[in-house]
Amino acid sequence: MIMKTHTQKEIKDFLELLNLKYYNLSKKYETYYWDSYMGDPSVDDMLRDSLIKRDSFTASKKHLDKVREMILSANKTNKARLGYWEHFFETNQIPQDVLTIRKEISDLENKIAADKNNRKEGYIHPHTKKFIKAPMNQMYMIRATNSDEKIRKAVHMTIESYADDFVKELVELVALRNTFAKELGYEDFYAYKLHVEERMTKEELFSLFDDIYDQTKFAFKDVRKMEKNMPGLTKPWNYGYMLSGDFTHEEDQYYPLDEILERWGMSFTRCGIDYAGGELKLDLLERNGKYNNGFCHWPKIIRYVEGKRIPGEARFTCNATYGQVGSGDIAGNTLFHEGGHAAHLLNSCMEDVCLNHEYPPTSTAWAETQSMFLDTMFSSIEWRTKYAKNKDGKPYPLDLFKR
Repeated sequence: MIMKTHTQKEIKDFLELLNLKYYNLSKKYETYYWDSYMGDPSVDDMLRDSLIKRDSFTASKKHLDKVREMILSANKTNKARLGYWEHFFETNQIPQDVLTIRKEISDLENKIAADKNNRKEGYIHPHTKKFIKAPMNQMYMIRATNSDEKIRKAVHMTIESYADDFVKELVELVALRNTFAKELGYEDFYAYKLHVEERMTKEELFSLFDDIYDQTKFAFKDVRKMEKNMPGLTKPWNYGYMLSGDFTHEEDQYYPLDEILERWGMSFTRCGIDYAGGELKLDLLERNGKYNNGFCHWPKIIRYVEGKRIPGEARFTCNATYGQVGSGDIAGNTLFHEGGHAAHLLNSCMEDVCLNHEYPPTSTAWAETQSMFLDTMFSSIEWRTKYAKNKDGKPYPLDLFKR
């Protein structure tokens, strides 16, 4: 078989084409993803279409073969870049018929998310018997901080009842995911995700879990001992409140929600953390129809055009409820964590876009390194005594931290 040789210009042009194509496909998908998850169902059809197009590109056997062909003629620099794309396409190789299953999975995931975001959430007040409108995240905080056990129990029973809402759909989703993974030669979907994202086996990961459990299982016995002096501690609506509810009330004054944004910006600036000329879009407050968990993503991946670095864009969200005890702490933690994600990839300096995003070959463990470091900084006594102050300017007290 005679292999075609390519000039370095042809290789460079091909690399530019791959970068531009994937950048545009990713930008369209991530933009629709944000709009949909922020509560705009009108884009859902376009979201599904853009995902299909993006996945067809990443799973292209034609692109993989072309990359491998060009590697044979490439100089050292271009060979390294083509190697990144080879790994990228290898990781995402999915036969066309299996892509159909992935589309079914995506459609079902989006339906569950939309139904969950748009359901009527709230609880029946145990004293007035009236329905109190409250999104899930707010109910979690009420259960953790409200001094009235009857209200905590009512909220808990409501939260628990929501677990039944999508049982049929979730069972179907698990079955589809496992079918998808088995078609690719894996034991199940968990094994597939673990291999693709971390290059690990289930056995390797579970052995770590076993070790963690062995080193922490004493805590269950400690809680049982504590219950002798704290009757009702192990009731699910009492556990969080009895361990930290009063504490959350005490420290809430040091995290005013209307000042947390400025404190975050000041902290990052003084640490020398910036966004390399990129754009940020933030959506921080809870509302009906919005996805109920914080996340960060990048509609504009860092890319290079004719050797010039083009700044990107990151968007992140959290679910703070104004006036709710604990919301300032939640918002602050999210700003540090998701803001850390944003700073990570907006500061990417790799020439190829397939290395500047959150998906494989990027590992989840690597993607969480910066964010986890920064939200740990937010919870440190050093940060709290310098930045966490109440309306009178008094800093977070060391005694409270020790407790």
